[in-house]
Amino acid sequence: MMKKLKICLLLLGVSALCCGAAACAELNEIEQLEQEGYVVTVSYDSNGGAFMGRDGIMIVDMFDPSQYEEDEDGNVNIKLVDPTDQDRPSGSDSPITLTRTGYFLAGWYKTRTIVTDESGAPVDESGAPLEETEDGTYVLAGTQTVGYPAYTYADPWDFTQDVLTVSASGTYSLTLYAGWVPYFEFRYFYEEDGEWVQYGVTDFDYKTTNAAGSDSADRDTIWIPRWDDGAMNYQHNYADNSRFRFPEREGYTFDAAYTDEACTRQIEDSFEHVGTVDYDTGTAEGRVQNIYVKFVEGTRYRIENAGQLAAHGDADGWYEILADLDFGIGEAAWPAALSNNSFTGRFYSTEGQHYTIRNVTVTHNSRNAQYGGLFGQVAEGAVIRDVSFAKVTLDIVNAGQRLRDLMFGVFAGNICAGAQIENVTLSEAAMQIGAITPGSGPMFNLVANTDVGADRSGLIVEGDVGLTVYGTDLRNGEYNFTVRFVEDEQGNPVQPDITVDADGNIEITFTTTVRTNAASYVINYQKQEADNV
Repeated sequence: MMKKLKICLLLLGVSALCCGAAACAELNEIEQLEQEGYVVTVSYDSNGGAFMGRDGIMIVDMFDPSQYEEDEDGNVNIKLVDPTDQDRPSGSDSPITLTRTGYFLAGWYKTRTIVTDESGAPVDESGAPLEETEDGTYVLAGTQTVGYPAYTYADPWDFTQDVLTVSASGTYSLTLYAGWVPYFEFRYFYEEDGEWVQYGVTDFDYKTTNAAGSDSADRDTIWIPRWDDGAMNYQHNYADNSRFRFPEREGYTFDAAYTDEACTRQIEDSFEHVGTVDYDTGTAEGRVQNIYVKFVEGTRYRIENAGQLAAHGDADGWYEILADLDFGIGEAAWPAALSNNSFTGRFYSTEGQHYTIRNVTVTHNSRNAQYGGLFGQVAEGAVIRDVSFAKVTLDIVNAGQRLRDLMFGVFAGNICAGAQIENVTLSEAAMQIGAITPGSGPMFNLVANTDVGADRSGLIVEGDVGLTVYGTDLRNGEYNFTVRFVEDEQGNPVQPDITVDADGNIEITFTTTVRTNAASYVINYQKQEADNV
């Protein structure tokens, strides 16, 4: 037993932390304490960690054996205090902390042994060889990059049970090393040209996850992405409501995941890491678990109703339509991401089917978009097939004021050469043109403008495509128009100066604002027999 509670010192100035006891300015104080009888020294080496968020710190406790009761062999027993014990004085209002990024503390050990390779060279946790520098630090072999050796440990110290037994008449020093283990990992690979390429990693603190009653008990588990309301959902909520996210691959969609390279052991729903820690040696077994992931090309969506399509606007997306879609039900709106941009993806009915998308009003109200239509522009390589569009209206409320070369069409503002349009029908379609003032060179087509060499033969227009030219309601019985009008003998506007040719191209001359009491002018595009637009 102790005669009385004496001092467990942390040396930094008067109270706590010493930055390398042998080199710091407080060395004289240590010598003074030794002269006063504090001849038992216990050092806590952070071993690459950081006490109180500061690198290079070592905690040192010093004891006077005379303050302890001797046993019959002339020894005293000293109970050590964990360096991060909440009751240990820190010299500040905050308790002492010990951290190392990407590692967890397995425990404190009396012995550490550096890990070496077959040639005897020290290695890091990944097995990469290291070289020791003159100042005792390490770098990756052949470089100036700082490296950190891997260690194995022995003689773990249990602060709840172990005691330090030393001679009551002699000096003694002990160093306890922080035993760090890297976070456990899931590494994710995809196959390319017959080789597996790592593209992502997720990790977790094994010790915290496996602690009794831990709120993080499920962090050692991954969950497989799943279809959710039209899109692939890569997220899963942990038990503590934080989120796991399965690593994605840009431009691709998850298909399946396996735990072996041969892809024979598929993960159906979730997978728990099988690695373990040997706390006697402070080392991990099976710390890294590889996950082999199969993808399909394209960011894909599986659409069963109009709301799903409205929620997942993606100009690069691959849309598989699984049912007829009615935009006249509910509040779903055709996504602006499709109508205002260049579409580079796929839009098609599920194999063997031909579905109809109906009651769509595309409201173009952008001053920045170059294109306007169901699809702003159908880009080279894009595919639209096996779908019908019925009761579709393109309402050009507003267009890019002073923008040049705007392109509008009910189906698409423009179809590029190399775009594939197959077995697509447009019926009961109409274009409405409001009080817009674009710059020079706007191109309006009741169906779609086309680049030279573009193939529009796969797009069938059924019936007439209506054209309505309307102005902005001034709420006083008059409307603003921005097209030039033909006037009668009395100078009254009778009809806009608009022509539509057999291919659906609209010619409108824009000029200054004209007011009229007429709400709109309606012109129907009469499809010619030989016309296949």
